[in-house]
Amino acid sequence: MGRVADVSKTDVNALAGVLKKTLRDMEEPLLSHELYPEFVGVGLGGVGNGLDRLKELIEELTASNIQVSRYLFDFLSDMKEVEEQTKMNPENLAIVFGPNLLQPPPEDNMAQMRDNKAIITVVQTMILHAKELWPPVPEEPEISAPPRPAAPPPPPAAAFTSG
Repeated sequence: MGRVADVSKTDVNALAGVLKKTLRDMEEPLLSHELYPEFVGVGLGGVGNGLDRLKELIEELTASNIQVSRYLFDFLSDMKEVEEQTKMNPENLAIVFGPNLLQPPPEDNMAQMRDNKAIITVVQTMILHAKELWPPVPEEPEISAPPRPAAPPPPPAAAFTSG
């Protein structure tokens, strides 16, 4: 288990920028080139539509992408609770993160511009319905220090001889 980083004195915009860049620079996007047309197709149906199909698509991702996307969308979903302070509602979050999560195959370089509205719609739907689309994030087990070993027994008393 890793330690929790204290980011209270860190610029949150810088952290968001690092996350976006990491997602954008992945060789294979989190939601996969292969499934891009399927996700976009769901997005064309409008916000909140196609939840059953989204569940199926999520299950088609690799195990590691399912796990990472679950944590990411759980986090983005929780951002709704602080929308008043951040001014980032689910649609704004989808505008910022959608193009980094859902990218067309490299040979279709016009697709992202053409499909931008559908990308935002499907990512917004995934943010709004994250708790329904992914199983809950497992609780982190409480970490406790292992019991300390008992102090070693003292060495046997040396035989005293009088001499």
